[in-house]
Amino acid sequence: MRPVSRREFLAGAAAGGTLFGLGASGALAQSDKFDLVIKGGEVLDTSQKLRARRDVGIRNAVIAALEPEIPDARAKQMLDARGKLVLPGLIDMHAHVYPQVSALGLPADELVPYTATTTYVSAGDAGANTFSALKHYIVAQARSRIYAFVHISSIGLSGFPVGEMLNIDYADVDQAAKTLAENPELVLGIKVRESVDVVGTNGLEPLRRAILACERSGVRGARVMCHIGNAPGELSALLDLLRP
Repeated sequence: MRPVSRREFLAGAAAGGTLFGLGASGALAQSDKFDLVIKGGEVLDTSQKLRARRDVGIRNAVIAALEPEIPDARAKQMLDARGKLVLPGLIDMHAHVYPQVSALGLPADELVPYTATTTYVSAGDAGANTFSALKHYIVAQARSRIYAFVHISSIGLSGFPVGEMLNIDYADVDQAAKTLAENPELVLGIKVRESVDVVGTNGLEPLRRAILACERSGVRGARVMCHIGNAPGELSALLDLLRP
């Protein structure tokens, strides 16, 4: 899929798709027909701040027209969307799409027909030691767009259901920072899970290391994703470490 910059994605531009109008005039040749026309749905297009009933014409797997009415004669195939929403693919900001290693989730492309989601953020499935396979065998081969938060644990979630932070030695700041720094268009930041069953007696140290890894990466705008369950100690102490 088309590469999208970190700035575009985090600003929410990836949630919208620019829909192009196509004027119709003169005789209708075969080449004027659309492969598919989605008829009568309520279109939500954030790029145009549009919410209205529109017909959508698709040609060669690309949206080629967005019009109040597209004649039936211009459609090779039609889909009746009356009473339904028609919108750009959704974004799942917390997904698990690396079941081959993390023992959680499903392949991203298998979820698309059921969720209308076309962009996924892998929430710590991979750590520094397992990220290369995620990048080359999952992200590169998926039709869906996939971003990732790299886990502060070098093994990611591969030990699930055993807590990945029970052994603090897995929280390798330098390796996590290096992975983020080398993949700034794919990796959005560092993931950490802060629950008693995950961190054991290590308390907030995994979170501190996740924050340090972001800082050490030198990547502007890198973020920490913190999964808070049964938090170790006082929740207020954990929240004090987080930033807007």
